[in-house]
Amino acid sequence: MPSSLESGQLATRYFGGDAPEGSRIPLVGERMRILIRGGLALVTREQRFQNGEETSIEASITFPVPVHATLCRLSAQVGERVLIAQAQLRQQARETYEHAVDEGKAAILHEELVRGVHMLSITHIPPGEEITVSHSWILPLASQGAGKALLRIPVTLGDVYGRSPFSDADDLVTSPHVVHEAEIEVDAGGAHAEVRGLAKGTTRLRLDAPVDIHLSGDIWGFSNGRAADGRAVAMSVVPHAVDAVEITAAVLVDRSGSMASGASLRGRGGAATKHEAVKAGLAGAAQALKPRDQVELWQFDNACERVSGPDIPLGMAVGKLGEPQGGTDIGGALARVVGGSEAGEIILVTDGLSHALDVQALANSGRRFTVVLVGDDALEANVGRLAALTGGEIFLVTGANDPAAAVQAAIASVRRPATTFATGTWPFETVSTFVGGALVSAEWSGEKVAVEPSGFDQAVGAMAAAIALPRLSEEQAATVATGHGIVCHLTSLVLVDEAGAVQEGLPAQRKIPLMVVDALREAPSYLAFEAPSHLAPVQAQMRHPTLFARLASNRPADSESVSLLRRVAPAARSPAAMAARIDWALDPDTLRRGELSRLPAGIADRVREAAKVPEVLALSGPGREATAIVLALMARSLGMWKRSAARVARSVLKGLDREAVERAATALGL
Repeated sequence: MPSSLESGQLATRYFGGDAPEGSRIPLVGERMRILIRGGLALVTREQRFQNGEETSIEASITFPVPVHATLCRLSAQVGERVLIAQAQLRQQARETYEHAVDEGKAAILHEELVRGVHMLSITHIPPGEEITVSHSWILPLASQGAGKALLRIPVTLGDVYGRSPFSDADDLVTSPHVVHEAEIEVDAGGAHAEVRGLAKGTTRLRLDAPVDIHLSGDIWGFSNGRAADGRAVAMSVVPHAVDAVEITAAVLVDRSGSMASGASLRGRGGAATKHEAVKAGLAGAAQALKPRDQVELWQFDNACERVSGPDIPLGMAVGKLGEPQGGTDIGGALARVVGGSEAGEIILVTDGLSHALDVQALANSGRRFTVVLVGDDALEANVGRLAALTGGEIFLVTGANDPAAAVQAAIASVRRPATTFATGTWPFETVSTFVGGALVSAEWSGEKVAVEPSGFDQAVGAMAAAIALPRLSEEQAATVATGHGIVCHLTSLVLVDEAGAVQEGLPAQRKIPLMVVDALREAPSYLAFEAPSHLAPVQAQMRHPTLFARLASNRPADSESVSLLRRVAPAARSPAAMAARIDWALDPDTLRRGELSRLPAGIADRVREAAKVPEVLALSGPGREATAIVLALMARSLGMWKRSAARVARSVLKGLDREAVERAATALGL
């Protein structure tokens, strides 16, 4: 089932400025099979990847997954063979995959980049060959009240988070020129399912908007599964209305400098800053509080402080919030609130431009974390995980969405009681959490399951284990996640085709773009995703996304932009800056051999000059050109920012004397 993909211009824009003639985006077909039982949905997404080029390639795609989903299975069909992936610790899985790249073996890696954003990589797809990859995740249905439920499957950018901070191979990429379609097959058992165009359980949809499946009738109930240790596990999913319980919460407000920017990058929602919008939301929420509610107010930038205690009305305390300033230490702020407040509910309001916090330690605190991400550029890896792990909600404010309404909804959401939470030692007997307006409970028996479990049985066992992860130490959580084949912040799924043909050289990297959500097509912030490759070194040197977006959209730069560009211009001529201008993903094997034909003339001339340096010549020899040494040293300077560059460096410099390599790098200013 082909996606409506073109070669030509599309290949050139996303594979590099000199894309090989006839190269095509390798995703050629897709279908989803959805099984709904007992309030749970098991979604299996099958994607066919085909190499239409003359050399080995690596196909990768970054895509959204529901934040509360448990991804627990990955398989691949290579010819007549079916291979099953195994879970490993994140770094170990990446090393296993990269070793397969170096060895010329086909391999597949599925990682969770941030909560709700995953990446699938398939390396060394042989020329003319096809690999079908299937991955499965399980999720409780979201209660819609009155015997109704919703399953939402996000499929493109904007469904889960706003703009992406990822670089190189991991990045979220979209294109207004690409069309992806999928066959959707739904088996809802005794429930009634409605989805666009559904006929006899199957429909075909464009993947430019979430796949929403509305359910009614026989929705909720019990499901049986099996844990990794063979024990039987029973899971129940039942709707649970928000109770009018008293609130005991600490609201932590981000006042870092980035909160002074506009609440919307799309030019909608007025001229209010993020911080002003948050204050308006808190003021509105204060009016809905009840006399016995206790709400503390905290604020943070580089440091964290309590603004008011529960004895001061929230409406009065909002006026004491300071103006935006400084940096964003989310991890330190959360730890400070956990240590300084007795509140069982912690509501974090932030634009999410920070990643440093200890998710497992905070989850072990027994608090429930609710998160409001404000702004189109809000994407925070670890607080999203923290909310999902502890049973809190995640509210995303983008575009025309009202930040004030989101803050009010977040405070209202904590009126439902938290589930009993205590850290312990695996194995557990019971565990429960709230997800999407439903109470999800799991109970393990002492008996082992005698029959071979189905895919649904294994998924139920994996989801039960995933609910238990925040109640375990990081070491135990990693062991449980590995045993159940879970993809999370601790583990990834990886497989290596040991029996397949070995490919020569390094694979060319082919990133697959997602479709564009209609609401983002005209957004100025969206243009940054389609920036010409020659702007990459400017972005890398300045780390200034606002200027980068202006340059990408070819809009006139203001005086601040011109000043920044002038300051960075001399650095763009350095070897490290030239390395950033090279498209290492397009054809890394030619670079590994030291061939310069695909490089811009100016860079090629500089490489030839550098190849004459004595320290470089000392490392060259038969089968290892001096130009290859120079390119490898340039590639090494990029670290893991450019994964293809790191592979070139490993391939060329492997086995060379380390001190001699360092002398050559120093001689070249690298």
